[in-house]
Amino acid sequence: MRTVQPEMLAALQAVAEKYGVVLTYSGGSFSPEKWTAKFDLVIPKIAADGKMVDPSKSDWERYATGFGLQVDDFGKTVRLGTKTFTVVGIVPSRPKFCVRVRPTDGSRELLAPAESVIRALRPATPVRSRLDSLPDRPGPRL
Repeated sequence: MRTVQPEMLAALQAVAEKYGVVLTYSGGSFSPEKWTAKFDLVIPKIAADGKMVDPSKSDWERYATGFGLQVDDFGKTVRLGTKTFTVVGIVPSRPKFCVRVRPTDGSRELLAPAESVIRALRPATPVRSRLDSLPDRPGPRL
């Protein structure tokens, strides 16, 4: 089923786009004989200019900065552990695991801690000390 799943999701995504709904794979289960999948279909709001408003993106714009994330982090690709994910939303009611991420292999969405996503998006930069800005002065002679 793992080889069929991405193709099935792509086909369903095409149908969702045709009818103007947002399709999200919400998990499921499978055995050698059967695949049971769960999907969320969301009818998006229409903005004044006639374009669809993605509810995940509008939630992200509203809440991301409260978790230390930036508005433009939405849709970015991050590496968490050994997998690569796309940032697809935020769940403000979950204070620890609040960032919705989707594996790039098309499997089920997961929730990740904001701190992990921030570290993956913005690797640590050297910390500047106040002393770095002082002019060079000869030190004491020993």
